[in-house]
Amino acid sequence: MTLPTVHADTRPALSAWQRWTMLAIVSSALFLIALDNTILYTALPTLTAELAPPPRSSSGSSTPTRW
Repeated sequence: MTLPTVHADTRPALSAWQRWTMLAIVSSALFLIALDNTILYTALPTLTAELAPPPRSSSGSSTPTRW
């Protein structure tokens, strides 16, 4: 039994324009991720304060009952 032969990739190399386009796409995606993280970490203290869970009831239950 012989293994199939692996041939080198025969696709043409990317042109300079295509490489710059790919760099712009990847760079803009990374910029948007960084911007999103900045917005999140700026708003996180406010979100944490507004979404704080209510204090526990005196019954000792770990899940408060909300009516």
